Amino acid sequence: MMRAWAVAAVVAAALTATPALAIDWGREARWLCGEVEGEAPSPARIAAVLARHRGELERGWRRWRAGFGDGLTAWAAKNLVFDAGDIVLYPFSGPDFVTIHRLYPRASRYVMIAGQDAGKPPELSKRAAGPLSEYLAAVRLEFNRFSWNGYFRTSELNEAETDDKGLRGIAPVLLLFARGEGYEVVDVYPIRIDAAGTDLERAPDGEPWRSLRVELKRRDDGARVILDYCSFGLADPQVRARNGMKTWLYALPPPRTVLKAASHLLQTEVFTVVAKALIERSKSIVQDESGLDYLALTKAFDVRLFGRFGVAERSFSELKLEALEKAYKTGRAKVERMTARFGYQKGGGACVQLAWQRKQR
Repeated sequence: MMRAWAVAAVVAAALTATPALAIDWGREARWLCGEVEGEAPSPARIAAVLARHRGELERGWRRWRAGFGDGLTAWAAKNLVFDAGDIVLYPFSGPDFVTIHRLYPRASRYVMIAGQDAGKPPELSKRAAGPLSEYLAAVRLEFNRFSWNGYFRTSELNEAETDDKGLRGIAPVLLLFARGEGYEVVDVYPIRIDAAGTDLERAPDGEPWRSLRVELKRRDDGARVILDYCSFGLADPQVRARNGMKTWLYALPPPRTVLKAASHLLQTEVFTVVAKALIERSKSIVQDESGLDYLALTKAFDVRLFGRFGVAERSFSELKLEALEKAYKTGRAKVERMTARFGYQKGGGACVQLAWQRKQR
């Protein structure tokens, strides 16, 4: 198990080994949020575009915080345990940094895994007013969808990635979320699994920006934080084909894992490698019904049930999650109230399972 000092060393190495910045990523993140105080962007039309963008984003933020974020913060403070040096792992995440940040706001490292390429964030400060306005509208489209639903739909992210007027990668949403959650963006660069398969390293110049690292600084206390976004396929053939992938999964320090709106993939026979790694390695797991199989979870973890569960979300209505349904019905006295919206929104409301390895407490 990697101890707290070793996790801190990973963060420190990332923050000290970075060459001189060619791009002011902090400034680009501020432009993504429409924050340009003290810069007096010229011409005036650009300033107007940014001001309008910021106002529309703030409406989305208010909607998300009231519908999801504030509830997650309160629930996490009451129910989740976090030890110094823990990392947070979020497979099937899309660019949803805000959820894991609300659950574990003081982590020093977050690792997200999804299928979309990160892409190199755009240099918005070099764009004319027309292209700038068009791009910011694409950013708001994805953000507003998320602020209503509380999760990203894979099909919509894939469309945004390939559409000429779309984001061309999810990196801008990551920067937007980090800035909105109280961080300064220090640096951004592409990463890959190292040759030994034991960690992530900076990719050489010229490699595509599929996965990336965002170096952050918390504004409230100045703490340095690493956000790693990994564009990795997690199906068994993809894990076995990628050099070092399985080794890397097991080399990560035992994480606090989060699974939300994961399309029930880990309950199939195609994602067994990742499912096994999560069960064997995770210190704890927060998931909705779409994550790991409930029976497999109970064999390795103590599990608390929150909310309600009757049937799967309508996109997966053919699934019969009988063990989970029985647990909610027969253990009604042990099911705790869920005070936040989490995962797919169904007629029965949120369903959350909080699991931790036995003998931890």
